[in-house]
Amino acid sequence: MSRLKRAFRKTLVEFFKKTSLNGFGLLYFIRRRPYQRIFWFLFIATGISGATFVVCTTLLQFLARPTVTSLSEASFESVESLPFPALSICSANKLSRQRLEAFAEQLALTNGKSRADWLKQLQLLAGYFYPLAVSATAAAELQAALAALWPLDVRRQLLHFSPSCESLLLSCHVDGVASNCSELFRLTPSLEGSCCVLQRTDRISNALRLRLNASHADDFHMPRPGFSSAFSLHLPGWLGRATLAPGEASALHLRPLHLKADPQLRDYPLTQRGCHFPEEAEHLVQCLPQCRLRSTVAACNCAPFVYDLSSADGQLENVSYCNLAHTACLQSVEGKQS
Repeated sequence: MSRLKRAFRKTLVEFFKKTSLNGFGLLYFIRRRPYQRIFWFLFIATGISGATFVVCTTLLQFLARPTVTSLSEASFESVESLPFPALSICSANKLSRQRLEAFAEQLALTNGKSRADWLKQLQLLAGYFYPLAVSATAAAELQAALAALWPLDVRRQLLHFSPSCESLLLSCHVDGVASNCSELFRLTPSLEGSCCVLQRTDRISNALRLRLNASHADDFHMPRPGFSSAFSLHLPGWLGRATLAPGEASALHLRPLHLKADPQLRDYPLTQRGCHFPEEAEHLVQCLPQCRLRSTVAACNCAPFVYDLSSADGQLENVSYCNLAHTACLQSVEGKQS
């Protein structure tokens, strides 16, 4: 037994003498002061204990909630089974000159100003689309001058003054067959103004070809920040845009990507998985406009016309649409959000 003990001691001393592990060599070379060797022994033992604790804790967490990675390729029986995205087509021309000329004629009959003067003042309607592009004082004065001729339902009034989808879309072809654009698209207010939004997505299985009206005959020029193309194309779930100038042709190739989370992820806390299931939270594309709406209502006690208050939650029952009298407040909110 003594021989085995001596052999073990000799082997241990040789290991401490020649090992490259940090700190272990000091247990051999420090001889004069025993308390130093005791300190290094306790220091190394603490490090080994801590490392053992971390490894065991990580192992137990993995065994309790294992990481599951599953890769599969989704197969679709046919392209018809996939819904076509709700494409939005927005024109840089926000208001119809023809309709505003008729409105200016109506204003001239009830007021001493001429039709040309009213058309010049109506350029301040740009405040509904670009609050920072107009004078808040001049916009408020126009709102007061319009008085009863400007209804409380700002959303409906601006939709009436917007270019119609019939004038914006010259032709529509679904899967190579000519279709009625009025049946496919509907004029809908959005953050980009009043846009033609695709409604009948169930009728499209392969391709949608559109011919847009690039004429400027009905353009009503208003102050706007920077330069904008004639048209912009938007897709749901995408924060970007595709722009299109007159005379240009653009082909958008849509590739469906089906992402499916493993049901076992529901057992994990949200802080660990770092993602939401669809029923747990709103998508970022829907969340950002709602945040803008809440901040505007809190600051100005009104809602921009792009939001449909009839479909909003009960907290907006007593909220009306913002008009030009709120331009100063909207400019403040816009400055904070930009």
